[in-house]
Amino acid sequence: KELSSLSVKETMFQRKNSDEGEDLETKITRRVLRAARRRAKQEQLKRLHKAQMIQRQLQQVEVRQRVLEEKGIMVEKALRGEAGLGKEDNPALMQEWFQLVQQKSALARYDSEVM
Repeated sequence: KELSSLSVKETMFQRKNSDEGEDLETKITRRVLRAARRRAKQEQLKRLHKAQMIQRQLQQVEVRQRVLEEKGIMVEKALRGEAGLGKEDNPALMQEWFQLVQQKSALARYDSEVM
């Protein structure tokens, strides 16, 4: 009689442990999946942030290029004599025009690098 009651208790104990093992395994699996989802979401947010930063940089480059283009047009008109002052061979204007061209080229290179 004692052996049979002992074996029943052993069997119940083994079942309880195997159920806990499955629960523990399930909990671990859930935690791993949750961590993986969290990591994936963080990576996605990081990519989004980087894309937004690049977009802002491209917009800034575009604005700076427009400003340089407008200045360049005014300097070219002054050099050609279309500004109403007559044609000027002012070395300072020539130097300013070359600087504008150089700045515009630098912006174009930066734009290509960002892309």
